[in-house]
Amino acid sequence: MRSSKPRRDSNNPSLAPPDDAIEVERITIDTRQQLRTIYKNDIIEIEINALDENLAQQVLYYWLEQDQRCLTSIQHEWLNKKFNSHYFLTPLFLSLLYDQTLSWHSFHQIPDRAFLAIKHTRDAIGYLYNQLGLKHGQILFRRSMKYLQLSGGLSEFEIEDILSLDDEVLQSVFIHYLPPFKLFRIPSTLWIRIRNDMHKYLIEKDINNIPCIYFYHRSFQDYQPMDVKQLIIDSKQKEVMEKIRLEYFANQYKETFDMSYSPKLANKYKLSTMIISVNRCLNEQKPLKQKKVNQYNLRRLHQLYININRYDFVHEWTIFNYDFLSAYLLCGEYKMSTLLKNCLNFM
Repeated sequence: MRSSKPRRDSNNPSLAPPDDAIEVERITIDTRQQLRTIYKNDIIEIEINALDENLAQQVLYYWLEQDQRCLTSIQHEWLNKKFNSHYFLTPLFLSLLYDQTLSWHSFHQIPDRAFLAIKHTRDAIGYLYNQLGLKHGQILFRRSMKYLQLSGGLSEFEIEDILSLDDEVLQSVFIHYLPPFKLFRIPSTLWIRIRNDMHKYLIEKDINNIPCIYFYHRSFQDYQPMDVKQLIIDSKQKEVMEKIRLEYFANQYKETFDMSYSPKLANKYKLSTMIISVNRCLNEQKPLKQKKVNQYNLRRLHQLYININRYDFVHEWTIFNYDFLSAYLLCGEYKMSTLLKNCLNFM
């Protein structure tokens, strides 16, 4: 059910809702009558059908026409096979498939087996991650996405700081040279390039009054790789990454860097030890409570609270920390019962 007159969307051949549209998948008769009463006669009801093979092909041809592109017959065949009833079609699935065609050329006549194996949205996301991992570096790209997942969204400064705290990320970036020891962090352009390549699937929204980058589709937030090997790797790395994230928001990060990964660089810079002192120039977190203005740092509080009962190493900064408990109980955003429940799970 949609109010007002529909208008065409530049990215979709179907009619798109206006700014004040109301979309309801299943509504009762009473709800429908209430909406009719609110909008009176200025309302148009449109039945939204499921995305089927015919509509998917129409959308695909429309996008090709809009971008002034064309595909070869064999490339169309690769895509058309994914529009049959054996595949679960969603707008995101179709968009992910189309985005992969942007890198195709007319001389590409041999199919990519990994692309042909895509059957679901999760497969398509995994394929996208593999392609962008090859472009930006698997460790850098995958950890960037994982930190967004673990935190529920990060600001530009936060994600660059956290990536700069991750030694494995730095080791994957600095293979042939080292940055100045007084500015030991990843170049900002690395994250900017990733963000630009993922711009269709990322949004900016305010979280705890801070503009943060977050996933536009929940499928990205809930994504887990289908590949068992990659899933095992992600599971092992999750605790390490959570520790890095929590250390950052607790202002408890280290000021050293292990050079044992590259004897070549250690020799190049004539280092006398493999453990060097560095300054990552991180943005220090403000206190949990600013006493002069009686304001609470909800951003820091929320990040420390995430998974509070899952890892032992966080307890010294949270449930065993007076400042944290005081801010948690007095800020008015959380309930005591929730904290007690989590503590009982911990015990």
